Formats: sequence, structure tokens, C-alpha cells
Amino acid sequence: MSEQLEIPGAEADREGPKDAPEVTVQESNSTLPPEHGRTEPDTRDAEIAALRKQIEEAAPILQAHKDAEEARKSEAQKLTEALEAARAEAADARRVVMRAKVAEATGLPSDVVALLSGNSEEDLMGAAKAVAAISSPRGSGLPKRPTPTVSTGQEKPEAPEVVDPRKLAAAIRKAAGRF
Repeated sequence: MSEQLEIPGAEADREGPKDAPEVTVQESNSTLPPEHGRTEPDTRDAEIAALRKQIEEAAPILQAHKDAEEARKSEAQKLTEALEAARAEAADARRVVMRAKVAEATGLPSDVVALLSGNSEEDLMGAAKAVAAISSPRGSGLPKRPTPTVSTGQEKPEAPEVVDPRKLAAAIRKAAGRF
């Protein structure tokens, strides 16, 4: 069924050029409610009801699928976190080994080397050598720290003389009266 719609102000255009197209609106029976002459209302309603029933039956299956996807995502996230933790642990172990090598090579205590910054073994070695040069008495030009002598309150015995066997034999002969 076809109807012509009147557009306000279109009458003035009709008086003008005669080649302007007319505006028409076609309406389909399928989009009208049943009271406007729609045919086959029972079959369409039955189809809609059947589709709604199928959707209701599929809803739990769809929800289970969504839950399983979420579980897989969380499992993947768990594995990703474990991988990141393992990588961080491996990097820490590499740093510890690198610092131990530098401490051994430079003779610095490992506690001192741990305080140094550097991302590579070369950087760390350079910093450790600089610290070693500054802290060694030779490198700094400063005298060593004096070490105190602790006494027990008794006199120290004098060091024994070194005995020459010839002199000892001569002293024994002289004391014995022989010459």
C-alpha cells in the first residue's frame, strides 16, 4: 500500500518546476501491529516465542562458556605472573653472581660491592676499582692506622741472645780450667 505524504512548503515547489519527484512512503504489513491489517500474526508470534525459548535454554550454556573463558584468563594471568617472578629471580641471581665476581677480583668485601651501582659487570668493576684505589693506604697517600700494643702488666722478657757454639765451647773450657 502506498501513501503520499504532504510536506509543508512543498505546495510552493509544485507550482514551480514540474519535474520535481513526489515523495512517497511504502509501508510493509510486517511492521504494523495486528490491528493495522497484518497477515499471519499467529505464525510470527509462534516463531518469536520459539526463538525466545531457545535463547533462554542457551543462556546457561553461554554463561558457562563465559565462566570457562574467565577461568582460562585467570590461569593465563597466573602463569604470566609466575613467569615474571621467575625472570626477576633470575635477574637477581645474575646480579649476585656478578657482584661476587667483582668482589673476588678487586678484593673488596661483598657488602661494599653490593652498595655500588652498575648494570653490567664492566660498570661494577670500574666502580669497585675506584673504591679500592681510594680505600687502600697506598692509593690514598695516607699513613696506616696505628695498632696499639696491649700489655698484661708484666715486663716483657728480653729476647735471648743468639748463642754462637764456638763462644759457648770456649766459655765452658775456661770455666772448667782447661785452656
